[in-house]
Amino acid sequence: IIKHGDVTLTAHRFHPKRSWKTALAINDGQATSEIIFPDELKDFTKEDARFFHHEGKLMLTYVLAKAEPVSNVFRTVVGYGMLVQREGRWYLDKHIQPVFRNNDWSGVQKNWCPFEYDGKIHFIYANHFKEQIVIQVDGEKVTQEIKSPESKWDYGEIRGGIIVPKGDKFLRFFHSRQGGD
Repeated sequence: IIKHGDVTLTAHRFHPKRSWKTALAINDGQATSEIIFPDELKDFTKEDARFFHHEGKLMLTYVLAKAEPVSNVFRTVVGYGMLVQREGRWYLDKHIQPVFRNNDWSGVQKNWCPFEYDGKIHFIYANHFKEQIVIQVDGEKVTQEIKSPESKWDYGEIRGGIIVPKGDKFLRFFHSRQGGD
């Protein structure tokens, strides 16, 4: 959910055409429409939409997933891009896939938490194994990796979520669960 101008937008995933693949949709309080992704992403399932603003523009980060048919092993990557509205429909202008660790289809990437700080796009990449990792990106290139002690939460591992600017500070909303993966 995000306030963009004077409109509140929400995003959700759904299963079009009774497929196992999911797509993403956006609702502006009046209508819901599927987010149209670039053609090169048509064969992937899309999930975990998160809105954020960058330089006043509406941005979206998401997870792309694919299954290998024989082993049914899922591989995922995180991507982001600017959302544009044309003739009442929402389009992802361009798919940007940061080059960082195994965000290259060699593993599972998800729960990157986007935010803008000092005019630059950042993602909280991880918050476990005794450290928090924040990356700063410029397109697909990671321009800075910032490590700090992990945030503590007595009720389980901190995962995903969103960052909401609040004055000169940020609030983070996240999910967690106790126990292992």
